[in-house]
Amino acid sequence: MNRWTLGLIALLLSALPASAGWWSTHWPSLPVCGDSEVLYRISSVASWAEHSTWHRGWIIHGISNAGETAYDPSRSHIHRRYCRATAWLSDGRRTELVYVIEAGQGFAGIGWNVEYCLPAYDPWRVYDAWCRAIEPY
Repeated sequence: MNRWTLGLIALLLSALPASAGWWSTHWPSLPVCGDSEVLYRISSVASWAEHSTWHRGWIIHGISNAGETAYDPSRSHIHRRYCRATAWLSDGRRTELVYVIEAGQGFAGIGWNVEYCLPAYDPWRVYDAWCRAIEPY
C-alpha cells in the first residue's frame, strides 16, 4: 500500500507543468560561484579526466578569484549561474576557468551539477571553441 501511495505522489509531482511556478518556489537555491563544494567538484572531475584521459601531466591545484558573470539569463526552466575564476595548475601555470552551475541537473534531476571548461586547454572543443557553449551569451 505504501509503495502505491509513494508512486502516486511521485507521478503527480512529475506531472506538474514547469510553468506552474512550483519549481521556482520549491527549487533548492544554487550555490554561489566560490562555494567550496562547487570548486571541489571541478577539481575532482578535472583530476579524474587528467588521469583517465588527457595525460598532460598537470591537474588543477587551486581555484581563486571565483565570480559570477550571469544568473539565469534565459527563460529556461533550468536555473543557471555562470561563473569565471582563475585555475592554478600543478605545474605552476594559471589559466582562465569558465563554469556553469545548473539546478535540477544532478543525479535523476535532483540537486545541482557543475560543468567546467578551461578555454586554453580544450583541444576537443567539448564546449565549442573557447568554451562558448557554457557562456551566458
